[in-house]
Amino acid sequence: MYVSKNFRQSIIMSVMCGGLIVLPSVYPVNNVPVVSVAHAEIKTYVGTGRYIMSDFENQQVAQKRAIDRALRDAQQQSGEYLQTYSRSINGNLSNEEISTITNNIVEVLETNCVPQPFEQDGEAGLMYTATVRVNIDTDGVRAWLRRDTQDRTALVNQNNAAQQAADANDQQVEDLRKRAKNATTDEERAAIQAEYQQADNEFLANQKLKEGLRLYYQGEYNGAIAKYNEAIQLNPNSFGAYNNRGIVYVEKNNHIQAIADYTKAIELKPDFAYAYNNRGASYIKLENYAEAIADLSKAIDMKPEYAEAYNNRGLAYIKIGNYTQAIADLSKAIALNPNFVKAYNNRGFSYGEMGNNNAAISDYTRVIQINPNDAAAYNNRGVAYYNFRNYKQAIADYNKAIELNPQYAEVYTNRGSAYLALQNYSEAIADLNKAIELNPKFAGAYYNRGVYYQEIGADEQAQADFAKARALGYTD
Repeated sequence: MYVSKNFRQSIIMSVMCGGLIVLPSVYPVNNVPVVSVAHAEIKTYVGTGRYIMSDFENQQVAQKRAIDRALRDAQQQSGEYLQTYSRSINGNLSNEEISTITNNIVEVLETNCVPQPFEQDGEAGLMYTATVRVNIDTDGVRAWLRRDTQDRTALVNQNNAAQQAADANDQQVEDLRKRAKNATTDEERAAIQAEYQQADNEFLANQKLKEGLRLYYQGEYNGAIAKYNEAIQLNPNSFGAYNNRGIVYVEKNNHIQAIADYTKAIELKPDFAYAYNNRGASYIKLENYAEAIADLSKAIDMKPEYAEAYNNRGLAYIKIGNYTQAIADLSKAIALNPNFVKAYNNRGFSYGEMGNNNAAISDYTRVIQINPNDAAAYNNRGVAYYNFRNYKQAIADYNKAIELNPQYAEVYTNRGSAYLALQNYSEAIADLNKAIELNPKFAGAYYNRGVYYQEIGADEQAQADFAKARALGYTD
């Protein structure tokens, strides 16, 4: 008698950014929209920035501040061009997205900074004038559109926070400069000097954080960690640096170290909802579901409109088999973000586990509408059709998933199961062999191939495959 075990849909967690944070990508959801083709262009812009240095400041840091302002000016000009370009390819990108792209892909070609005497309203000193020449490549827009939707959202939030930190630091030193003008006692001057030193350290740490983000953006994780380490040395109270470094550790699959960094970020900023969400996501990876749910609930309490935290808590409930609560959380995530692909995928999985295949198919179809290139959604919908014994429709969806991702071993196993159900043994064995070729440790593929051998009376080969499946951890 034929026995099939279908490999389940992908369930996905999202890690969201706040403060200076980055976001890790999670396989296999690749939310890749279709983008119109256009020729890439490289444009050059020159930005200018000025910084007036007080007597209490370090000249090297003052110079860096002027250069940073010039770079921000060049980035703003580049962003205006990218916005126009994005409209030409129907990118429909927000100003915040354009800013995020620009700040992470601009290429600095040349910098120059010149000091000159400054005197105004009875104040005398030095003013640094900086110029920065940069290139911007429109390929960056198309690369952005190929990123995961939640990744993009997270990076936008991080970029916003970085800009807010820069603005706050600018305001802080401007206030200090005004206070310095009016200081009359040695005690006042000493206090201002100490505050300037702290403001400079925070500025330099923020510079390292921005460098770390750019390296993360490019997938250079070790370099990003090194920059975050430098940021922490400059400013041990930088909760953003700890949280950022934690997310890079997630990319390196080091969840224990990530949790340690998230915990430190929370110690430094107890109301840091994003760090609670991120720590909760890592607890899920380590199968510590009670701790995960506690952290994610805390994030939701702090930030009630936090769609990613609802999705992640829904995933934790999935892991403990509480599909009713999972669906409630995932539905809330979707209500907050109607295009939240991961939440639809996870809710579809939950519906499937509860036997509501119609609802599962509806959710996976919605994912495909949002992103026609989502191989996981086609695979998942195929599983739902399989559960309806609609094997031909299941095979059609598996075919599409394989077309989009030819290395997707689980889909070959699932399609093999459908072929077995149709007694199409030659196609079934070809798919199961392919799944094992792509993933030699795929226990389910061995199990299903054992079923095939059992069907054709090859008992010795069937038992060998069943034994291999058990050795790899397969359980009925």
